[in-house]
Amino acid sequence: MRRLLLLSLTLVLGTTLVLGYNSITREQTFQDLMSDGGEKLNNAQLTSAIQSYTEAILLKPDSMVAFLRRGEAYQQKGDFLAAADDFTIATDLDSSAIRALERLGDVSYTLEQYNEANTHYVKYLQLDDENPRVLYKLALVNQIMGRLARAVPILRRALALDGTFSEAHYLLGLCLHQQGRIKEAQDALEHTVELDPGFLRAREALALIHRERGDSLAELRQLDALAALDERQPERHVARALAYARTGQMAAALDTLQQLADRHPDRTEIYAAQGKVWLQVAADEDDKSALSNALEALLSVPTTKASSEGLTLLGQALVMDNDIEGATATFRRGTQRFPLDPKAFLHLASLEERHQNWREGQRLRRAYQALMADPKSNPMPQQAN
Repeated sequence: MRRLLLLSLTLVLGTTLVLGYNSITREQTFQDLMSDGGEKLNNAQLTSAIQSYTEAILLKPDSMVAFLRRGEAYQQKGDFLAAADDFTIATDLDSSAIRALERLGDVSYTLEQYNEANTHYVKYLQLDDENPRVLYKLALVNQIMGRLARAVPILRRALALDGTFSEAHYLLGLCLHQQGRIKEAQDALEHTVELDPGFLRAREALALIHRERGDSLAELRQLDALAALDERQPERHVARALAYARTGQMAAALDTLQQLADRHPDRTEIYAAQGKVWLQVAADEDDKSALSNALEALLSVPTTKASSEGLTLLGQALVMDNDIEGATATFRRGTQRFPLDPKAFLHLASLEERHQNWREGQRLRRAYQALMADPKSNPMPQQAN
């Protein structure tokens, strides 16, 4: 009896040792796989990282961290649906896993699932309401969905936590601008560029506000700064030249554009801008040579590459040159080139009415009014026809 008892105890002890050993070995293997996955993730070996994390999950299917890390690998790889699945499992395993909640919000945002992103960021902030980064993300989602009244106080909360958060100042400026609170928007954007002088989008938004307020000199200061900060982009200098023209500095505008044309002879927007400025000079001064220069610049842009605005400018120049037939055909092409310049419809309507095509003229005027009333109705396909 004693021998049987001793044998039983030995078996139990042996089994316990084996199970303990297996458990330790399993845990060590799990940790090794997690470490290997992390190293591969850091080295952008995403497929291998996913494989390591998958093997780790097979060993410990209740590991929140393993699902979180594999989700991050999928996210970096661009497989956002798989990432969302893993982040969802991670939050199911641990509802307090705020990193998984943030990542889930991020992939929902990337997938343009804005309501879902909003939900995940709100859940995060219910656990930690003092993270300015997540507050900013929540405000951004609300701004995209048009919920400006929600976005603004969220941004102010983020800025109360971190007053140096330039992206939050910028987004606040955009929201206030959309609400029509122009002076507050300008203040927010000016604060943005004070914090980050190289913040190009903030300077663009600030230039737009100055233009809307009719302060051409202030607009020009921002466009000068943009051109200096981003000098290799010809469109920056084109915008600056057109601002010179709006302030009456025609010589400066034309000199800037000619220098650009010499450096970038293949950029059609430069010739379109030259045509626009010369056309303004021709109209203001009744200058035939300026009209000739406008036509030369505008006609140098191939019809297949000209924008709707460029075609509209060319049509105006042809009208001034008494080529009504050519102007009519040009304006008509302008009404078929996306994104549409509403003025193409208005000018074409005038020419149709000149030929007593009243019904067509009225149709074109209605189209013009619709585009002016709702700019969103002007689609911009990937490629213009």
